[in-house]
Amino acid sequence: MPRLHALLLAGVLGSCSLLAQGSDDVVTLNTPRAFPVVTTPGEWKERAQAIQQQALFSCGLWPLPPRNPLNARVFGKTLHAGFSVEKVVIETFPGFFLGGNLYRPLQGKGPFPAILNPHGHWPAGRLVHTKDGSIRARCISLARQGMIAFAYDMV
Repeated sequence: MPRLHALLLAGVLGSCSLLAQGSDDVVTLNTPRAFPVVTTPGEWKERAQAIQQQALFSCGLWPLPPRNPLNARVFGKTLHAGFSVEKVVIETFPGFFLGGNLYRPLQGKGPFPAILNPHGHWPAGRLVHTKDGSIRARCISLARQGMIAFAYDMV
């Protein structure tokens, strides 16, 4: 793990190196960069860990916050043609709850692939059902095709 910290620090400092050296070149998102050459599975694993750590760090999630029990509740199952719908409540943070609907296929033997369905920026969130878009219709279609679909309220 210390090597990963060194790689992370080198990446952060490397992105500032042109400015630190007094160069007139400005580093932007459009600045060409060379990808590192990765030749072995071990190098790839190390690179993948460094990328993951950088992404977590950039999101303010490094180190990861403590994990709390989700205290998930699944209830209110309704049966439909080829699929079922259940209500879900998950405690994502102590005292903070996320609600959604879980669409499951009625046919086939699992395990089934599962798909998270964020609702985007519709005025009524996951409950929108218009000619322009419908989270429910998408989830129903996925469940009828043999997938589990979870539509949840975004915060």
